[in-house]
Amino acid sequence: MRPSLNQRTLVIWIKTSAILLILILPCLGWTQKQMFTRDDSAFVKDAEIKYKIELAQNNLKEASGYLNGIALRYWNHNDYSKAIEYYERSLELNGSLGNENGAAMIQSNLGMLYADLRKYEKSYEYFQKTLAARRYFNQKEGIIEALINSSVALNNLKRYDESLVGLEEALTVAREIKDQDIMLE
Repeated sequence: MRPSLNQRTLVIWIKTSAILLILILPCLGWTQKQMFTRDDSAFVKDAEIKYKIELAQNNLKEASGYLNGIALRYWNHNDYSKAIEYYERSLELNGSLGNENGAAMIQSNLGMLYADLRKYEKSYEYFQKTLAARRYFNQKEGIIEALINSSVALNNLKRYDESLVGLEEALTVAREIKDQDIMLE
């Protein structure tokens, strides 16, 4: 017996909905941790050993680099809590070094991770720390990026007016850069 037109339509609708759901869920932050490959596990194990060696030799910048690499592996596998753990350890080392640029980069990554976890208030706090550092060093592109990221967090917090102010400032800075580029030509 052949299914009726309504049954076929329903089957097509269900299959289409399932495919769309599979495609959309990762965009909504509802992702699952992915298992490490053998190479990923080996990388993390090797980086942990090298981190300890560099730390023992008081090479904090190199040690921080290994922590960042490990954090990125966990982030790429959607293990946000582990990525945060490693980035926070790296942030502590950068603070000890007085490496404000390195700290700002890590704070931006932490802001992104907390946004992935939908913890937008925490995300916003980290983006504001990044923005402060970028302003201090007058890094125009970094200021624009931090303003946009902060605005996205504010938008998710339903603080629309503040979000708009940040985006308008980002646009103003972008126009300043464009004017400077034109003058240099």
